[in-house]
Order: sequence, then structure tokens, then C-alpha cells
Amino acid sequence: MDNGEFEFIELKNIGDETLDLTHVTLTFDDELAFDFAGGSIPSLPPGDFVLLVRNRPVFLSRYESYVPGIAGIITGEYTLEKLSNGGEVVRLTDFWNGTIVEFEYNDSRGWPLAANGGGHSLVPLEAALPDEPLGSLDYSGNWRASAYRLGSPAQDDPAPPVGVVINEVMAHTDYSVPPYDSNDWIELYNMGASSVSLNHHWYLSDDIENLTKWALPTTALAGYSRMSFDEVTGFHNPITSGFGLNKAGEEVFLSYLPGTQEDRIVDWVRFKGQETEVSLGRDPDGGAYLFPMIPSRDSTNIPALPDIVLSEIMYHPPEDTAHDEYIELYNPTVVTVPLENTTGSWRLDGIGSTSYTFPAGLSILAGERLIVVGFNPTADPTRLAAFDGLCHGIVNPRRGYYRGLGRQSLERRGTRCPGTPPGAGRRGRLRVLGDRG
Repeated sequence: MDNGEFEFIELKNIGDETLDLTHVTLTFDDELAFDFAGGSIPSLPPGDFVLLVRNRPVFLSRYESYVPGIAGIITGEYTLEKLSNGGEVVRLTDFWNGTIVEFEYNDSRGWPLAANGGGHSLVPLEAALPDEPLGSLDYSGNWRASAYRLGSPAQDDPAPPVGVVINEVMAHTDYSVPPYDSNDWIELYNMGASSVSLNHHWYLSDDIENLTKWALPTTALAGYSRMSFDEVTGFHNPITSGFGLNKAGEEVFLSYLPGTQEDRIVDWVRFKGQETEVSLGRDPDGGAYLFPMIPSRDSTNIPALPDIVLSEIMYHPPEDTAHDEYIELYNPTVVTVPLENTTGSWRLDGIGSTSYTFPAGLSILAGERLIVVGFNPTADPTRLAAFDGLCHGIVNPRRGYYRGLGRQSLERRGTRCPGTPPGAGRRGRLRVLGDRG
């Protein structure tokens, strides 16, 4: 059966007055998906839920047995095709065509990966809801994956359990420097004080559609402790089973799948290509964000020191002109950093069409800033002079230029150097280089 038939959209009245639903409509990408006037639930009291489903009989076959009374809060089936897995605009409007809530989800970097084929639902953060319909839900950071697979229709989603996370990943080891010679590894960390029993229900995988590629050996992970598994003796042994890590970038999933309502993707990491001698890990151990690391298997994570950082991005200037957009790079070190290596020049890499290769021979002096703008400063001196008037307090910045910076493409960006796998982040270029749950 197509899993899309189990889709649902849950609405909750978070106000203190009963809401009349008879003039409310739901649209997907501006196409009418459901008119609540034709639904079975005309109003919604404070704190109550109402469900829209894709296929009522199929939905009930999964949820009715363990969510008592769930059939009674289904107001109807939405009439359009299934929700797009790639993303679309969802809008709820009232009688006066006023927007009650509107957001655009998608499957790009930054959005919860477990909800993109892993069986989890998307849940908005409570802190973001009072700001609707002002666009807060367009931001991926205001959403999380449901605590467990299949979501939690007809009830508030519980807080995700705090426990084991993927703490460090080393995927580029095909070079002769022991002890990392062609033996990738994954490190786990227990964020809690209590020991966690890792049994045959725990899995590591690099494929969201096959989460059970490698079952962890039965063991216990003590509180605030680390444990790692490598490719040669663990998750790719024998070579015909399990999985290997792709140095050019991929995804890693840690799952707990006992076959009950507690099934869940516990944690995940999605990374671009890794540079040699650089891992990707949390700082501090178990922290919310992933950074380039000096490999530190089974010991405290050691962040790699940054050379060049992205210090400022102007992606939507007041005048709304692309000519006033810019990206600023800064050298915080005490030495000159050349923006090239033996195989060529560094480049800016972004989502979509945004990219720029720095000219040969360019470097950034210690403490110097370099500004990348959206026009050719040599060919357009008038535009350059106008831009100079906006750069308050910047003395003689060096400038390059880029083309096609899209305002919706700035969630993840990094400076890359040649000679690394496609998508590889140069060590310490940008402090946000991984996605997590």
C-alpha cells in the first residue's frame, strides 16, 4: 500500500474561544484541498483537535486501535492529491480570506530529516505558534520531527526522549595515517545520567528507507559516555552486509525499532563531503550543532580551529535590490590565508545557483575582511561607489563578486576548497555544517 494514504493534517485550537470552522478553507499551493463547510465538525473548542486525512479507512486501520475515539475528530478527507514529499505551501484561510496560518515546508537541508521518508510527522515548536501568520513556520528551525514514528494524531506530541545521539562521524579515512587507515567510524554519546541498554532493537544505517542495515551488538552505554563502531569490525563486516560511509557526503541514522509505538529514528546526521583528517562532531559532546573536528574517537570532541569564517550575510537589503546583497568573509587568525591550494582556487558553495570561484592568487590577510557582492565591481564602478556608501566602517575591503544569490538559499552555506570530495567543507569554514534531529 502507498504510505501516502496514511497522511494526515492535525489542527488544534490554541486560543481561549471556540472557533467556527464552517467558513475555513485549506489550500495546497493555492489549490483548494478542503472546505470545512462540508466537514463533519463545524466548530473547535479551546484545546481540542480536528483531523484532515488523505484516506479515512486506511488511516483508521493504523490508528484506531490505539488512539481511542480518533474516528470522531476526523472532519473529512482532503480532495487533492497527496501532500508533496518535496514540499509545498499549506494555507488555512477564514471567511474574509484572511490567513489563519500559512507555511511552506520542503525537503531541503535544515528541515527534520526523519519526517522526509522516515515515518515521523512534522511538529511545529510551541514557541513559534504565537507569531503565526507572520511567517515563523516557513523557517525549518521552528519545526521538529515527532517523538515517535507515525506521529501522535489527536493529542499533543510528547517531547522527544533524551538519550543517545550520533556524536561524531569520520567518513574520509582512505589514506595511510594510522589509526584511521581506510576504517570509517561512528561515535555515539549518552546524554543522560542513566545507562542505556543498546540491544538488537538499535540500528545504524545510511538509508532512511532501510533503517535496519546494521543492528548494534548488545551492550550498555553508561551515562555521559561514548562508544564507537567502525567499518572494518562493525557496520560493514562482512563487506557484503551493513553499509559504508561515503566521504563525498551522505546521511547516517540511529534508530530504535522494537516494533511498538516507541519505534523512532533516535538521531540523524546529514553531511557534505569530508576533508581528510577532519571528522564531523558535536561541540560540546552531545550538543545541538555539528562542527568540523580533529578526529577524537572515544574521547572529548576537539573542534578544528577555523581559518576563514562567514562573518556577515546581507540577503534582503531594504531597497530589495540584488546589487546591495553581499557575503562577508573574515580571517580571525594571525596569519595570511590564501584562498587556493595545490589543485586550484576556493569557491563559495550554496544551495541552488549561488556559487563563486575566487580568482587565483587571492588571499585574506590576518584580521582582514573580504566582501563578495552581486555585481562586477570592476565593470560597474558606479554601482561600486554606491555600494561603498553602504559599507560603514569598512576600510579598503577587498572585493570579488558572485551572481544569482537567492534569498531562499541561505539556510546552509559553506566555503569550500578544491581537492576535496564534492560537497566537502574546508575545515572550520562555516560553523553550521551538519543537520541533526
